[in-house]
Amino acid sequence: MIKKYFAVVFLFCSLPLAAQPEFTEADLPTIGYNAEFVSDTASEVIVDVGKPGGPRTWDFSRLVTGDTALFEVLAPEGTAWDTFFPKAEYVYHTTGVGNDSLSGDMWQYLRTTAIQMRLLGVTFNVDTLALMGKCDPEQTFLPLPLKMGSQWSDSLYLMDTVALDPAPVVVTYREHKTSLVDAWGTVTVPKGSFEALRVLVHDTVFITVMLGPIPFMADTSMTINYQWLASHVGPVMTIASRDGEGDPEFDTASRYAPLVKNNINSSIEEKPETKPCDALVFEAGKVFFQADGRSYTDLTLYDALGRSIGTLYSATPSAGRHSANLPSGLAKGVYFVRMRTPDKCLSGKIVVFE
Repeated sequence: MIKKYFAVVFLFCSLPLAAQPEFTEADLPTIGYNAEFVSDTASEVIVDVGKPGGPRTWDFSRLVTGDTALFEVLAPEGTAWDTFFPKAEYVYHTTGVGNDSLSGDMWQYLRTTAIQMRLLGVTFNVDTLALMGKCDPEQTFLPLPLKMGSQWSDSLYLMDTVALDPAPVVVTYREHKTSLVDAWGTVTVPKGSFEALRVLVHDTVFITVMLGPIPFMADTSMTINYQWLASHVGPVMTIASRDGEGDPEFDTASRYAPLVKNNINSSIEEKPETKPCDALVFEAGKVFFQADGRSYTDLTLYDALGRSIGTLYSATPSAGRHSANLPSGLAKGVYFVRMRTPDKCLSGKIVVFE
């Protein structure tokens, strides 16, 4: 049987970063910014979060199908709880946040000082619940400048009471996070490529539901989360582990949410100084690529979930055009080929029809 391929090449190319990123207040997303993320709906997603340090290269460019989450930066005035937080300078509004027990819309009321971004309070709307909490004292949301090695912790307590007969229902939400900027480099998502800092977060959430004086439900989750932050856009990628995960280099995620759209253009692939790349070309069961004759080159094939199927090529080729064979027994579906050298990374998508 002759395999039929349809290849769509999307690429990103970058030179090694000259210096570690360091973000100040001027790099924060401003009021009016909005972005869209798509969260993979698979119960378990195979991922490669990589190791700490830098410079690193992360390729999360594969398109996913799933739930859409929105992120926007708002002025406090006119939001539902602005009078409770008169010192707030802006609000981060995010949809589709939470865990398996609670998921909804979150409003984070924030202000900045010379040395940090501070969290004043949070409201979390879930169905008929409106969980709200003031931070007393204010919590560190981000230290400024944010750079490699920055670390901080914060705690949050939210509560809401629903008047029911014969007894009220009281829901409490407690969260404690410890965060560390543990890596830096270039991250690629469907929106583009960004110079980013990676934040490692150990997150513990306690949720209780009381029916009057009687405990009705209690849930605890402990996850390891990664978030990639870039200048002027904030988060561009989020990966969360499964509940109870203990290995920071986990390979199975419960949440995989790349940036797919925003209302500004700031990815490094659009900068004029970016070095041009030659595309991967798929033809007659092969992938063709261009080599400079100096660099070690690796081509790896992945399935639609990002799981490595095998290495197609691994060597230092002579300068010029080269090719590697695609496996002849690929089942119908979507696959990705990633080419890596020390100074660039190319990705191509293949759709096998039959």
